[in-house]
Amino acid sequence: MEVVRAKSPYYTKGDLNTYMDAMQITQEAVEPFATVYDISQSFVTSDIPIHFI
Repeated sequence: MEVVRAKSPYYTKGDLNTYMDAMQITQEAVEPFATVYDISQSFVTSDIPIHFI
C-alpha cells in the first residue's frame, strides 16, 4: 500500500487509510469475477462504445 504524505484540506490521514483499505477489499472481492466475466456477451448490442485499457 502506498503511503500518502501530502496534507489535504478535504481528507484526514484516517479518511485516506479507510478509503485505501476499502479499495483493497473491493478489489479482492471483484478480481476473481473480472477474470471470467465477458462484457461483450452480457451486452450484445449497445449504443455506447466499450473501451478497455
